[in-house]
Amino acid sequence: MKNINETILVDFYQELLKRMSSNFSEYKKSECLFIKKIINSDPHIMSVAFGEIGKKIIDFFNNVDLDHVDIENCFDGLFSDKSAFQKIFDEMYSHASYGIKNNLHITKKILEDYLEKYIFDEFKSITKIELPENNRCHVRFVADPIKRDQIRMQKKMQIIDLQSVYKKGIHHYNAHPNNFNQFIRFDNTLEKEIKRLEHKAHRYQEIGCSTLARDINDNLQVYKEYIDQTYFGFNRITMSSASVILARNFNFKTSISSNYSSSSSSDLSKIYITQSDFGDYYFDQENNDIHNSLKMYDYEPKIYPLYAFSEILTDNMKQIVELLDNFPQSNKKPIFDFYGVIVPSINFPCYNNSGYYSFIDSKGLARSYDDCNEAKLQFDKNMIASKNLRPILVAEKDHKCYFISYWI
Repeated sequence: MKNINETILVDFYQELLKRMSSNFSEYKKSECLFIKKIINSDPHIMSVAFGEIGKKIIDFFNNVDLDHVDIENCFDGLFSDKSAFQKIFDEMYSHASYGIKNNLHITKKILEDYLEKYIFDEFKSITKIELPENNRCHVRFVADPIKRDQIRMQKKMQIIDLQSVYKKGIHHYNAHPNNFNQFIRFDNTLEKEIKRLEHKAHRYQEIGCSTLARDINDNLQVYKEYIDQTYFGFNRITMSSASVILARNFNFKTSISSNYSSSSSSDLSKIYITQSDFGDYYFDQENNDIHNSLKMYDYEPKIYPLYAFSEILTDNMKQIVELLDNFPQSNKKPIFDFYGVIVPSINFPCYNNSGYYSFIDSKGLARSYDDCNEAKLQFDKNMIASKNLRPILVAEKDHKCYFISYWI
């Protein structure tokens, strides 16, 4: 692997710490009068007005930290003061209360059925309301750090699917940057890139290259959504984009398919890593030539929950997570639900039918495991500890991924 200069990483880390300091403007918390009204509502009237979802709404707000600065923005801001949903809530609650008091059973039932459907159609995000431990979302609102960590440990390793990247071809691949500098907190490079791409798309359209213009406009839409979803200054990124940037960052090899189509004459068929990227680690026990740099392995990026690497977690990574879970601009509250490590790894090979998975470490010792995922974890953990693989730290909020830092 073409490793990153340690000095560059140290500079990146120091800059990140500066940008995470409390010198930037703080986020102010509103009184959240609507949420207080919900908590003080009659549970029976809530269940009549909103059905089963009424109980879930009360349960949610009774079990989360109402002092969190971001609480009013949950569920797309449905529960913020003066939201469109608050107006509907007030009327539905009043109708339900009136129907109960006056025994209007028939009309109440008709109204309930209609309004429940209306609510679900107009405010779709409310259908997802659950306790954080049930849907593994909004974990940042869990006040108890022990309970928060328990929920975070429910996460499992996930292989990042790159099929959509391959289908979009080499032009899409090359459109990604080759490092994460523009994703560091408060960076506005993406806004400048949008202006450049808008000009480029317009130029392509003028000269009749509509296909290229359309590809650029598709990327523009994604970039604009990223900017709209910036959170506490942290930049949104998809796991597939992060995987591509990692591949470009470390100069992994690419291959082009020969199945040309009218839409693209240079389709990207795969990304792969050569044996030389692994230092003294190798797999094929029947061929101990660790210097065989021509061996190729399919690129298989993975995202692990942070706790999977607790044994090798560096002091720098601990410091970053500690800051994010006690964020200065959120009154020392955590601002993310989960932390993940995206590792630019490989499709773990198995060369025999022995029923176990193994690799040879840098000391020449065979490490064998019955479980494939355990073998992948241990291989990646070894590669990270030896600095043969350089992952990145990302964070998740409401199932959206945000770039935090290189692993350093």
